[in-house]
Order: sequence, then C-alpha cells, then structure tokens
Amino acid sequence: MEHDPEYAAAVNRLRTRECTTADVDLFNTRAIKTLSNPDGVTYSDEASYLAPIIVSTNSVRQALNKQKAMCICEGPDAPCLVNIAAHDFITYRAHENPKLLNKKIFPSPDIQKQLLQYDTSSSKLTKSLPGYLHLYVGMEVILKQQNMHIELGIINGARGILRKLETSVDENGLTYCDCALVEFPNADVELDNLPKHYFPVTSRTWKSVMYVVDENNIRRMVTVHRTQLPLEPAFAMTGHSAQGYGFDRLTCALNNGGYEAYVGASRAKSRNSLFITKKVTLNDLNTPPLPYDLWFELQRFRQMAHNTKIKWAFSSGELIDVADAESERRGTLSRVEYNFVFETQHNGDGDNRPKKRQKR
Repeated sequence: MEHDPEYAAAVNRLRTRECTTADVDLFNTRAIKTLSNPDGVTYSDEASYLAPIIVSTNSVRQALNKQKAMCICEGPDAPCLVNIAAHDFITYRAHENPKLLNKKIFPSPDIQKQLLQYDTSSSKLTKSLPGYLHLYVGMEVILKQQNMHIELGIINGARGILRKLETSVDENGLTYCDCALVEFPNADVELDNLPKHYFPVTSRTWKSVMYVVDENNIRRMVTVHRTQLPLEPAFAMTGHSAQGYGFDRLTCALNNGGYEAYVGASRAKSRNSLFITKKVTLNDLNTPPLPYDLWFELQRFRQMAHNTKIKWAFSSGELIDVADAESERRGTLSRVEYNFVFETQHNGDGDNRPKKRQKR
C-alpha cells in the first residue's frame, strides 16, 4: 500500500472502526459490475477471473473452489479436471462389531460414499482432510496443515503450482493420489532430477470418528483412517489463511464489517487490487465497534507515540498525559456488558472516544 497512501489510511481507519464517508466512497469505487450495480468495476478479464476470493467460512471456501475448478475445466482446450477421492479405511468400535475390533477394513461402495460426503469443514475437526479434491495440472494450490520443510519454505500456507499427480484407482473404482509434484516459486529448493522450486508433496493421514449407516440400515460409529493430499485450490481462502499475503488482485465482501472486512481489505496492495462483491455503508464498516479494552489500549499507544515524537524532535508540540491502564480496569468487568455508539465528538483535542453505556 506504500504507493497508495490514501487507500492505506482508509484501511487503517477500517481497522479501528473510524471510517468516514470519504472511505465509503473510496471502497465503493471498487464494487464489481452486476445487474444491481451496472456502473461497477469490470470483472471479466482473465487476471480478475483468476483472482482469489476471501470468504468467512471453510464450507464456503470448499464450495467455491470446487465450482471454480469445474468452470475452468469446461471446454475443448481446457485442462483436465481430476477428482481426487480420499483413501479411507475404517475400524469398528468394540461394541459395534467385536469380531472386527482394531482391523482396518476398506469400506463398501455405499459406506465409502457416506464417508467421502461427510462435511469436514467444521472448525471442531482439527487438521481435517476433505473427502474430495478437485484439481488440475497448472492450478495454483495452497499447502495446508503441514510444515514439510521449514528451512526451505515448504510450510503451512505456502502457495505453489500443481505440476503433476501420481494417481491410483481403489477397489471401488475411485481415483486417489499418493503424491503430487508442486512448484513453489518462493521456496529455496532444488532437488536432484527435478526442476528448481519443484517439491514432492505426499499424502497425509488423519483419523476421526464418524457415523455411517450399514447394509442393514443400522447406524454405526466407526473410526476413519483417511489419507489425502494436504493441498487445496487457491481460488478461495478464509481470512485466516490469507493473513501475511499481499495480492495484486483479490475479491472480498466488506459488508460484514469487523475483523473480516479489515483482513480482506488489507490483503490488497492498493485500491486497484481490490474488488468487493457489493457496495458498503458507513455502518457496515464501523460495526461492530472495537471492544472497550482494545479501544482504550489504542488510545494509549497513540498518546505514547505522540510523546515519543515530541521527545526525540520528530515533531513539535506539547507532551500529553498518557492514560493509566490500571485505572480502566477497576471493578469486576465480567459483570458488565459494554455497548458503544460511535459518534465522533469534536472537542478540540482530537479525542474520538466512543460513548459508553453500561448494562448490569
């Protein structure tokens, strides 16, 4: 954002929920062209079409990645879409089937279908692996949940380009993959017999408990031992995955406000890098307000920064009193609910402190 200071200032105000009507106008110039917004930014060129989108949930991310891959692979000259199924084995619990206790069994086609369709996007399922991956050679992918080689930069969140898939077919006729060759342009890696930046990504194993309905229509609990590539398409990602990156072009929604809006806007390198799904209002950008303790700490940091600049002659002016952090934490805050109304109070000293109401 160093080449677009006006946009950088607007994003910083979005972070602190202090956006102005001028900020609203700036962000709305980046709303994409739709039927309801015919004067919006054109979104039909190839660079925009391949731009990543930042979403709020993993389920939305998975759905968008699947749909985008399918759309790109349509047509006679399009790349070939490969549907990579997870390679699952199951073990029964002792009370479910004592004869098969601790024996890994390859599931029947019906049970396998249930396992592959199981929603693993829940945040409660840590380091989960999806039932299906929809990939093609040349796709930009993200390495997930695994630091394969920290020194070389092959770490969780690393972005690369899929160059080759080593696939096999299971007993039920589904394609699975044990290894993929990925080019990581930013990684300092050069292996024997491979081009520079190429690195083999092997499948990872994940274990979880799931419920299936067997051939007798009985619901049973099984332990699933899943093997799948730790990769995902890079078309859509959550704000958590996007942190630390800057994009030449990206799409996001700012209407939900808060940290979600800030993460999306701050990943764009400039205003021209940003595309928003629809126009926003001032209330969208400034809601919800910052928690009181966080707002108070920001004020203290601003006061300390002001005094530091005065003390070391980076600017002129008078020193100001720095608020006492401990004085703002008297009483039992766990019994108090703070509601804020952000109304800028121009009292001459630059204090834009929100009004505070307490409910006991």
